[in-house]
Amino acid sequence: SSSSSSSSRSGGFASPWHCQRAAASSWPCRPRVTHRQPPLQRRTAASMVVKVKTLSYKHDCADQSDPNVLLIANRLPWYSAKYSPHDVPRFYDISGITEDPEAFQRIVDLFVHRYQAMGDKGPTCIAGFDARGFIFGPPIALALKLPFVMIRKAGKLPGVLVSSGQYQTEYSKDETVLRCAL
Repeated sequence: SSSSSSSSRSGGFASPWHCQRAAASSWPCRPRVTHRQPPLQRRTAASMVVKVKTLSYKHDCADQSDPNVLLIANRLPWYSAKYSPHDVPRFYDISGITEDPEAFQRIVDLFVHRYQAMGDKGPTCIAGFDARGFIFGPPIALALKLPFVMIRKAGKLPGVLVSSGQYQTEYSKDETVLRCAL
């Protein structure tokens, strides 16, 4: 069944989408609403501040009991190398967030609140790495009324570019670039 295969692929995560075969040529999907939390009626500034724990010198992380962190974490399944497109030992799939408007909006709101709280010391633009950064960066930039800058692999952007230089990832050597605004 579709549900058991998605559950075993993701280490126990039940997919938010339930697909049933309706005809030989189509697979319509509909959202499964049983896992969703009730929507928040009103978000206050205090509710948009994520609690942070210090683990050691210069090593902080979000408090795993924070309701914002829990909402987002529950939408981020991880997959082992068996299901990785590039034999990465473990990776997180963001489609659980993009398929849940409340979780997606919460991420945008958290970043927007964080940057607005910085006042004049906040960012002057939002930059995002290909491809996850292209999903989360533009709505954050729009909410802040700031430009969005794409960071891509070399050979993908036109114009005058700035390079990161070559670096090694888990599965290849890469180089990222961004366009110089004229």
